[in-house]
Amino acid sequence: MVNDQQLKNLINKVPFFTDNEKEFLLSKLSQLDKEKKQKLAEFLIIEILQFIALNLKYSTMFQNIYLKWQNTFERISRII
Repeated sequence: MVNDQQLKNLINKVPFFTDNEKEFLLSKLSQLDKEKKQKLAEFLIIEILQFIALNLKYSTMFQNIYLKWQNTFERISRII
């Protein structure tokens, strides 16, 4: 089971929450029972991991595009 401090730390680490959203969630923690806190923690962890995976996917995609362009430019340079 997750404790309150762990959940607070998790909420504060969510990269796509605004400060107002974080404050709202933190203010509601005392109203949640242990089961809801656990479900919230699990949900946030999954969302954070999906966010990281998406960033890695697009980072790799843009890196591949850059490398392709660089390769193309080198080939054009050899022709010229």
